[in-house]
Amino acid sequence: MKNFVIKLSDVEVNYLTPFYFPGKKRMWEKVKALEKINLEVAKGETIALLGNNGAGKSTLLKVIAGIIKPDRGKVEINGEVRTLFELGAGFQIESSGFENVFLQGSLFGFSQKEMEKKVKKIADFASLGKYFYAPLKTYSEGMYVRLAFSIAVYTEPEIFLVDDIIAVGDIHFQEKCIWKLEEMRKEGRTLVIVTHSLPLAERLADKGIWLDKGKIIYQSNIEEVTSFYMKFSEKDEEILSLHEERLKLVFHRGKIFVFWDNQPLTAYYGGYTAIMKKEVMISPNQKWEWKKVSDKLVEGEGKFLEIPVSQLWKIKLLNERELEWKVIMNVDENIKLDEVETGMIFNKIYNYSEGKELPDYKGKEWKLFEKNESDSPFLISSYNSSLPNILWESFFKYDKKMVFLAGDYTGGKAFYWVWDKKEWRQGKYLIFEGRIKIILKKEEKSIVSFKEKGIKILWKGKLVTIHEGFDSIFEYKGKIYSSSTSKALLFPEEIKFYWKDLPFYALYCIEKKENSFNWRMEIISFEELRLKNLHIIFNFLKFFDKWITLEEEGEFFEDYKWFPSYLSFSPFLGLKGKDFPLLLSWIEGENILSFIENRKDMLVPQYFNGIETEIKKGKNVIFRGKIEFLEEEENFYKWREKKRIEILGKLKEKSIKKGNISFYINKGRGKIFYKNNEITSDWG
Repeated sequence: MKNFVIKLSDVEVNYLTPFYFPGKKRMWEKVKALEKINLEVAKGETIALLGNNGAGKSTLLKVIAGIIKPDRGKVEINGEVRTLFELGAGFQIESSGFENVFLQGSLFGFSQKEMEKKVKKIADFASLGKYFYAPLKTYSEGMYVRLAFSIAVYTEPEIFLVDDIIAVGDIHFQEKCIWKLEEMRKEGRTLVIVTHSLPLAERLADKGIWLDKGKIIYQSNIEEVTSFYMKFSEKDEEILSLHEERLKLVFHRGKIFVFWDNQPLTAYYGGYTAIMKKEVMISPNQKWEWKKVSDKLVEGEGKFLEIPVSQLWKIKLLNERELEWKVIMNVDENIKLDEVETGMIFNKIYNYSEGKELPDYKGKEWKLFEKNESDSPFLISSYNSSLPNILWESFFKYDKKMVFLAGDYTGGKAFYWVWDKKEWRQGKYLIFEGRIKIILKKEEKSIVSFKEKGIKILWKGKLVTIHEGFDSIFEYKGKIYSSSTSKALLFPEEIKFYWKDLPFYALYCIEKKENSFNWRMEIISFEELRLKNLHIIFNFLKFFDKWITLEEEGEFFEDYKWFPSYLSFSPFLGLKGKDFPLLLSWIEGENILSFIENRKDMLVPQYFNGIETEIKKGKNVIFRGKIEFLEEEENFYKWREKKRIEILGKLKEKSIKKGNISFYINKGRGKIFYKNNEITSDWG
């Protein structure tokens, strides 16, 4: 049978609140701060209170502490209580920190001798230096927190109530507080904490309680409560989320949390930014406003209070396993900064980065594991966990990238892209653009796989491509380049092509399905430039004897090199053979030209993106498409005919008509119809 140290039965708290409306007399209204609160906390349990601002969390703590007497209901407390939520409460501001330690100790029932044994531990933990002997009126808010927290935890409470006030302290002291709370939890003390950090709640708490407008909405084990809270608290202006299938993103106060199947992949602050100017300023400690632009896009704007800098974040869900993150920094006046960082703290279960083992680390301070100038992505994995692997990639060249072991305080591994010390002129800067991609460990059955310098396509284990499989060809400054002349780096579901003399690299991204795969070709450029005759090709073996487009179809003949005999605007090119189902290569875009070249040893579908392609700095999606084998072709042919009639119908609406004859132009091609039958062909 559980030994309950906190028990509340039908507790209600009402506030009589005055309202001053313009042109009217003062009006008093009774506001329910807590309504029908029933909860039980067993000895040694840690409870996290979650909810929006004004939900009643702090009021509930004050009821448990005995500071507020409820208007109705019963409160039973069995144990000595310490609280940390009212800064300066019970302190004498004219006295020093040292003197206040003894004052607080006497209030808690400790003798002078008992406090003399504790004072050194309190001073060491608070880390106030000589200010420990200065009057409290000279303290900053963060220094108050250091002293109050240190006194509370070292006077050994049986029940410790902590509001989100520890967020006021700097990052290093926050880590110490979390470590100490974990230690108290292991000692069997009872903790009730208020926090807006869901990963922190899951790290510290056994149970969770979600409060909203003074009522308990849900209480259960902490994983269920955080999952429920994320799912149904979309209306909160401070906590927003995006989700698609198994992937969920949560945004709060300059932090990004990533969940997969409701399991946190990130730890502590998750994704955040940091600016160093003598001391570290982090995005979670700044003032933020968030808005949900669409079901796929969230934007947040944060103002750094200590310096004339603000940041705009744009986070976009690309699909169920991929997201993009942009950080735009607005500098209001010229400023020298020591470092500007974009970081992700991932779950401590992840123990490999780019093939290197990340050892377990139990220290109290962060430990630098690696620092280099490579622009290769972080590939983060765990070989002893059900959690998926993670690819975190930047689209820029940074001054350096770093990996830290965050230790017991933070409980994770931290990865950073870093700009070194320099002067930032007034203006706007895109300081980070990159992606996070979930890589499933279990290889899905698919028709595609990677090889050293390309992508190969198979049907029932039989290879249907030759050479590189995929190849991109372009001209830059009078020289022809292709994937086959590049160096390649292979990652799960991605292959990166780079050329030593070019200021960009090409990236093929693959999303595997059973009989198909979606693909995307991107160019990640470090400067603005133009490419000529950019096109992509597929090298198929001659297992196919028929071709098909939206408008036409036919057989391959050795005497002809191009099929169809003119450049097509068809959204797909198809190949069909005796031993193979219909192979379709789809392409997105309205003005992409395509045809199939008949070479001696292979068939080469090709897509052109125009004579000249403008490339901006950062990520550029050049082509996006799909390759699929269709075993059931009937539905495709029905769709094809319907689509063809639909397109022709739209064009005919803009045609010139007289009697049975109509004429119209489609992308530079003139077509003539007689009684709705085309009498032209090819280019018309």
